[in-house]
Amino acid sequence: MGKKSDYCIIFPHIPKCFGTSLRTQLEQADIRVFFDYDHPPHHAAYFQKACQRRNWEYSLLDFGSFDLVFGHFPIERYCRPNYRYITLLREPLERAVSQFFYWKYGIPAENRLAFVRNPDLEKIQRGQMDFLEFIKIHHIDAFYRSFLGDVKPSDFLLVGFTQRYPDFINRLSEYLPIRLSPEVHLRKGPKDALDSGVLKTARDLLSREIAWYESFYQYWT
Repeated sequence: MGKKSDYCIIFPHIPKCFGTSLRTQLEQADIRVFFDYDHPPHHAAYFQKACQRRNWEYSLLDFGSFDLVFGHFPIERYCRPNYRYITLLREPLERAVSQFFYWKYGIPAENRLAFVRNPDLEKIQRGQMDFLEFIKIHHIDAFYRSFLGDVKPSDFLLVGFTQRYPDFINRLSEYLPIRLSPEVHLRKGPKDALDSGVLKTARDLLSREIAWYESFYQYWT
């Protein structure tokens, strides 16, 4: 079990990187967590302006009294000397596939707000937008950088990878005053098989994202 330090951990929860599994434990833990899921980075100008406005508002506040800030936010939102950064990454093509099929099968029609914020959800669920279009239109080739910007691997206190999830959870527990379990894993949703040619094209489209990811993987493993 870790101990309370004189810094606050800033943990951008990158969508489809097992963060919901971790959030479930954090919500039940006896630590001071600020959950920030309002105004995440977005490819649409209107919502991105809301994100930038929230970045500025929170830059005026000091969250140092919390043990952890966790959520869908860009790392630039929290920049102070008493902050330390941790995040969890997933191989980019695998992460993109997971996001696409979560949008296709995992978001119920009753969640009208999600469909208002993102009209492409309906297109994907109706089969009117395929995986390659999704990558192009939603700028998935720069998805990690929309959350983590230009930070370097060495700027982090800890970076984990989903294929080494148990190891990451054990190491994260060293920095928090709680013991986390790697056994909690949620949102294993359905997926269709994608054609090998589609996957090859997708990998080409994601080449910059993959190179970025590999630089982090090599540094932290």
